[in-house]
Amino acid sequence: MGAGLPDALPRHQVGPGAGTPAEFRRTDAQAWNQVRIIVSNAVEVTPDKQGRILVPATLQDAAELSGTVLLSGNIDRVELWDPVVHREKVEPGSDEMARFSHKLFG
Repeated sequence: MGAGLPDALPRHQVGPGAGTPAEFRRTDAQAWNQVRIIVSNAVEVTPDKQGRILVPATLQDAAELSGTVLLSGNIDRVELWDPVVHREKVEPGSDEMARFSHKLFG
C-alpha cells in the first residue's frame, strides 16, 4: 500500500506475523509510541444500507484520496487506493506477474 494510505486491519494487525499492537508493544519496549501513533488514527465505520462506508476527511487527506477510490483486497485486509496511484505502483507487468504466480501457485 502506498505511503499514508489507510488500511482496514483485522485484529489491528501491525504487519505480517506481528500479531496485535498489544503483542508488538509487549515484545518491544520502545514500541509504545509507535503503536500509539498507528492506532490513534483508527476509526470505526458502519456501512450504510447500500454497503458504502464514509472514509473520514482526515484519512482521505492523509491518503490523498478524492473522487473515485479503488477498493483492493489483499489477503487479510482491504486497501483504499487512488486508481492512478494503484496503476503506477501496484499493477505489475506481465513478466513480473508470471514470475510471482509461479512462486505462489507452483
